[in-house]
Amino acid sequence: YYMFYAGGGGHWNSMINLAQSTDLFNWRRHPANPLFRDFYDARDPMVFEYNGEYLLYYTKTYSKDKHFSTVAFRRSRDLIHWSEPEFALILTEKPYLINSGHTESPFVFEYKGKFYLSVCSPYYHYRLTRIFVSDNPYHFDEKNEITLLIAHCAEILNFNRNWYVSHAG
Repeated sequence: YYMFYAGGGGHWNSMINLAQSTDLFNWRRHPANPLFRDFYDARDPMVFEYNGEYLLYYTKTYSKDKHFSTVAFRRSRDLIHWSEPEFALILTEKPYLINSGHTESPFVFEYKGKFYLSVCSPYYHYRLTRIFVSDNPYHFDEKNEITLLIAHCAEILNFNRNWYVSHAG
């Protein structure tokens, strides 16, 4: 089992790390840690397998000069070595939150050939999840927001052909 997590490094030098387990109770840090570093509170990693590669999505600030909230992703074939970041979603809305507060806890899933990205927003005391749709998992446009959920960091999951919505808090 693989668990990706944010840990250490500070705001402008955030680290994404890996721990592994054979039983889900005992975990060991991977010797390649940190897998990569990124800036301003790069955190909330989630991994999605697509087209023979793994995509690790995470929230981060667009740049040191432009404080747009974004969902970045990196590519890997082995879950250890990751590409340079690309942007799956860039939100240019205001108010700016330097710590990517408009795109927390990104979660990607596929349904009937479309890809959906959920992100948590600071509105309603961080109880608003926004969902965007796309034809591919590499790019979501802020104009393609399709719904809102009153839930903190909702994830949409499919188990045994049944769909569920989770939330934290």
